[in-house]
Amino acid sequence: MKQRVRASAVCEAEGRLLLVRLRDPVTRVEALYPPGGGVEPGEPPDETARRETLEETGVRVRVDPRLVLVDRYPFTWAGVDYDVTTHYFAATPETPPAELPKVIDAEYNLGAVWMPTNDGLEALEVHPAIATSASRVVRQMRVVEWTRHPNFAGPASMLLGIHDQFRRAAEHVASFDRREQIGRAFGPLSRALHHHHHAEEAMLFPLIERSTGIAPTRLVSDHETLTDAITVVEEAPTKEASARFARVLGDHLDREELLVVPVLLSLAPAEAWATIDGVR
Repeated sequence: MKQRVRASAVCEAEGRLLLVRLRDPVTRVEALYPPGGGVEPGEPPDETARRETLEETGVRVRVDPRLVLVDRYPFTWAGVDYDVTTHYFAATPETPPAELPKVIDAEYNLGAVWMPTNDGLEALEVHPAIATSASRVVRQMRVVEWTRHPNFAGPASMLLGIHDQFRRAAEHVASFDRREQIGRAFGPLSRALHHHHHAEEAMLFPLIERSTGIAPTRLVSDHETLTDAITVVEEAPTKEASARFARVLGDHLDREELLVVPVLLSLAPAEAWATIDGVR
């Protein structure tokens, strides 16, 4: 398996994500990816992300070197298996999103697109590791914005605080090696999650549907997937099962926050609390 170090820009603007469509030269399978490419010798990864984004999409971006996530995963391209390490950087375009220019790049580059962020993240799920990293970076960018919002000191702040506790607890459980350790630590976490899910489905999900006009079917499906992952750990408390649970939980929390927090921030804290309480 060949080693490859690369960098990508997770570029969001006006609720849209910049993605590039690539077609594998061997399998001919097309998929969307955050723009990016290999780090050249002596090149800082953030500069790679900036350079590759311009080459692949024609968009000049500002890259925030402080908001970066590094992940390692297997990837197959053009019949070659790679052990990939990617630096994912938060980025914004230097100018407002507009019609994308045509670029001269490799034949497998079928063109770039600005896609609504939630749709874009869902499209990336063809490659779960890439989707998870992109979602994490988008969340990092959003949290910076959310904490500056005048309505943050309300249900939005509380929800993020609860979610962060769940993330830390899941990572703690996943750090154990012995089955008895995992079993003891996992029990309280799974019970707390079940109660949290019931409260969300009774109060938050109806609020989302009423505010957006869209039923949060993906979040309901996530709860079912998460319940399955919980059951697996309860029946076989192995390190592999707890690690998978932590990934499933993290992906769900990211998706939920990107949908729910903007709705909560659209209401003054007192109004948000009253609205949530009135749903019960």
